[in-house]
Amino acid sequence: MDISRLRLPQSLLTLNLSSNEIELVSVLILPPFLEDFNLSFNPTQDVLDMVFPPTLKTLNLSGNRIHDISTLIFPLNLVELDLSHNHIKDLSCLNLGAQFNMRKFSFCLNEFSVSAFQLPKNLKFLFLEGTRIVNFMNFKFPDTLVELDLRETAIWDASALKLPAGLKSLVLSGNRMKNF
Repeated sequence: MDISRLRLPQSLLTLNLSSNEIELVSVLILPPFLEDFNLSFNPTQDVLDMVFPPTLKTLNLSGNRIHDISTLIFPLNLVELDLSHNHIKDLSCLNLGAQFNMRKFSFCLNEFSVSAFQLPKNLKFLFLEGTRIVNFMNFKFPDTLVELDLRETAIWDASALKLPAGLKSLVLSGNRMKNF
């Protein structure tokens, strides 16, 4: 699908381009007041030149072929971010720290294996299903977390998990755990 000629109204708040054949998104100029953007399940590989409006609250880039997010700048108002089902291996550049108000982060089924990235302090829902994270020894989960999905990662020793006191739901099925 060629979106190079797509002229979006400035008043647009929601844009759903999911399940198309969009490969090139650098030509897309997002409206300044956009709040919800869904680009899921496209053959998109390169998102590095995308510019997101500061009003964006929900961003769904799941189900693409994205490898690199190193230069993406996420808006501070982002509440939900879904990067699941891509080919992202490196999250060391991802800084979603204290200044972010994000509540939900999904990173399922990526090729990521290192557990050294900063999560937003207000995060409530974290989904890391199918990643290759083996060790959570130095991983700090936010105290606000209420749901954590670590199914089918590669955890073999859950004793290293430092879980928040207020956690309501924990999924650890399909791992290689022998100790808890």
